[in-house]
Amino acid sequence: MRTDRPAFTPATGSSLRRTLLQVGLACGIGGVLVGGLLYGLTSTLWSRTPAPAPRFAPAAGTEPLVFHRAANDRTVRDCRPARADVGKLHRLDFDTAPQFTSRATRNDFERRADGTPLRPGESVEHAYTPLGLELSTSIGTSFVGANSYVVAGRSLGNSAATVSPVWEGVMTLRFHVPGLPKRPATVRAFGLWIAHVFPDGTKLEAVDAHGSVVGEIATRCLGTDFLGFQSDVPIAAVRVVPNLAIDPNFTVDDLVFTPPVN
Repeated sequence: MRTDRPAFTPATGSSLRRTLLQVGLACGIGGVLVGGLLYGLTSTLWSRTPAPAPRFAPAAGTEPLVFHRAANDRTVRDCRPARADVGKLHRLDFDTAPQFTSRATRNDFERRADGTPLRPGESVEHAYTPLGLELSTSIGTSFVGANSYVVAGRSLGNSAATVSPVWEGVMTLRFHVPGLPKRPATVRAFGLWIAHVFPDGTKLEAVDAHGSVVGEIATRCLGTDFLGFQSDVPIAAVRVVPNLAIDPNFTVDDLVFTPPVN
């Protein structure tokens, strides 16, 4: 039997307890750090996983939607292949098309032509008279105003739509000599971003100086789409026309057009 073992005293017991507490605290802090590291890693991996694109089930007898992404397309959309040109119009798929030169007029509904900010609900119908553009809606008791709905186009800010009933009606965009609204003018290329749309649910009608529709192009995507064209004849106005049987609502943003000329 050994007799040289140190005696256990209250002092040694207190020291042992402190040691155990320090070990436990260190383990706890280490667990928290490891847990936080693993949480951050999994959160990063999760955030980098793209959300699935929405799907649209076409009506029986229509061509199915296909995933279509072109070189300059910054959005993920479900789209049908573009249809052949209709009338005197040649479809432009993006607002970076060469027909929209550096001289093209661009408008994003963030500010009026004079630079003052636009707030949702404020009229934009005469906000761009200095640029040669006026807007109107077929709903006589309402007007076209800035809207807070964000279209996934170029600017990702305000859009423009009929104020009440919101997003409804036919919108007309008419061109005139910049600063002179009583002197009609025409353009040769025009485009806009539009949402939330369905294939064939909304179309642009191009109207010549005589009031005749010379061609049209329809939406081909689900969600956000760009509708643009180059025309063989001068265009005095563009109408945004919803197909009420498919999609009665829309809002537009990021207009682009060649300078109006008389």
